[in-house]
Amino acid sequence: MVAIETVEIEGSGRGLIAVTPIAAGELVLRESPVILTVTQELHRDVCTHCLRYIDAAAAIRCHACSQASFCHERCQQRAARQAHSADICSSMARAELDDLPFEVADQARFIIQAQDLIDPEKSGGALWKKKALAQLQSAGDEHADSKEVLRWAEKYFGPEKWPTWKVAAAKLASQDRINSYGIMALPRPDGERHIRGSGTYQMSSLLNHDCMPNVARYDDFDGAQEDNAIVEFRAMHDIPAHAQITQSYFPISWSYTERQQRCQEQYGFTCTCSRCQVEQHWSEETSEGEDGMTGADLKTHLAPVGAPPGAEAISTGTSTFGAKEDVPRDADTSNPIVVQQQTPQEIGDAAGQHVSQSGDGNDSTAVDTESEDGEADEAYVMAYLGRHMCPQELQSGVACGGSMTPVGVHGDTYVCNMCDFERSETERIAELARTFQSVMDEAD
Repeated sequence: MVAIETVEIEGSGRGLIAVTPIAAGELVLRESPVILTVTQELHRDVCTHCLRYIDAAAAIRCHACSQASFCHERCQQRAARQAHSADICSSMARAELDDLPFEVADQARFIIQAQDLIDPEKSGGALWKKKALAQLQSAGDEHADSKEVLRWAEKYFGPEKWPTWKVAAAKLASQDRINSYGIMALPRPDGERHIRGSGTYQMSSLLNHDCMPNVARYDDFDGAQEDNAIVEFRAMHDIPAHAQITQSYFPISWSYTERQQRCQEQYGFTCTCSRCQVEQHWSEETSEGEDGMTGADLKTHLAPVGAPPGAEAISTGTSTFGAKEDVPRDADTSNPIVVQQQTPQEIGDAAGQHVSQSGDGNDSTAVDTESEDGEADEAYVMAYLGRHMCPQELQSGVACGGSMTPVGVHGDTYVCNMCDFERSETERIAELARTFQSVMDEAD
C-alpha cells in the first residue's frame, strides 16, 4: 500500500511526498473529480456529466439553458443532482456564455459550478466537494487571463451581489487556472490536440511541477466503466521515501523555452528544476559550436527512438495538457552530444536500466539516478527522455508528447498515458542501439 502525505515545501507551498518507497509502475493516487466542466466549444458534442462524446442521434439536450447535452438519460439524471442542477441550469441560461470567447466561457462554467457549491443560499453539491473546493490553492487575481472573466462575473452577479462575490470570484478563477486538468479531446484531422473539458481533483492539485516528473497521469474518459472520470497517477520510476511526488503540467517533450513560458504565464513561477538547470545552458538552434554542429544537426541525431536513419525529431506543437519540441540543445561545444559518446547500455544505465542488488538480496530496478551531487546532468536528461517520452508520431508530424510508465510494478513494458503506445525495455534498447549505430555511421 502506497503511503503519501501532504507537507509544506519551501518555495512551492503544499505538496505531496512519499512516506514509504514507491516502486516503478505502482499506483500512487486515484481519485474522483470535485468539479468537471465541458468546454464551451464542445458543449453540444460532449456529455456535461461524464465528458464522453455524444452520438448525435441519441443526444439529449437541455432546452432550458441550451448549454448542456447528455449521452444518456442516466447521465442527465445524475447531472441534475450535481453538475447541472436546477440552480446551475438557471445560472447557465442567464450567463450569456455563447457571447464570450471560448476561454472565458470555460472559466465562467467553472465559476457557475463552484458557486453552486459555496453559495450559502444554495444547497447543491456533496459536503466533501464543498470542503475540497475550499482547500484548493489560489494565486490571487492579478493574472491577465482572469481579468476578462472577472468582467463577465461582475455583470453575471449584478450590482447587488458583486461586492459580496468579487473576492470569491477572483479566487475561483485562480483556482480553476492553477488546479484544473485539461481533458484531451480526440485529435482533429490535422493532428492538432485540444481539450474537451477540465477536471479539478483535490489531492492531485497538490502535485507540484517538475520537468522530469516521477508520476504520470492516466485517465479513460471514453471507457465504458461507470467511474470514467477517475484519474490515476502511476510511478514512472522508483521513488524513495521522503521524496516529493511530482507531475509535469505539460508534455515532457516541450522545449526549455516553451516550458518556462507556460510556467510563468499560466502558473506564475520560474521553473528551476534540475532539467531546466541543465537545458538553460544549451544553445539556440541557430548557434553553432566549434565542431560545426548546430541545433538543426541535433534534431537529426536526437530523432525519436525507432525512427528511420536520417529522420528528424518530430515537432510536438503546443497542445494544452493541464489547465495543468524542440530537442535538447548543448552550449558546451567541447562536449556537444552526450548520446554520441555513450553506448546504448551506458545510456540505459543512466536512466535506471541497470538492475541492482538490493540490501535484502532481492533484485530491484534501480531508481532513475542523477549525478553524484544530486543534480541531473546532460546524460541523465537524455536518458530520462529516451525512456519516458513517447516516441510515437501523430498526424501531420506532431509528436504524441505523452509520458511512458511501466505496466505493473517494475514491469518491462511501458505504456504512454496519452496515445496508449506500448514498448518493452528490450525493444527500446534494441532501437537505441540501431539509432546509435546510425549516428556513428554518419560521423564516419
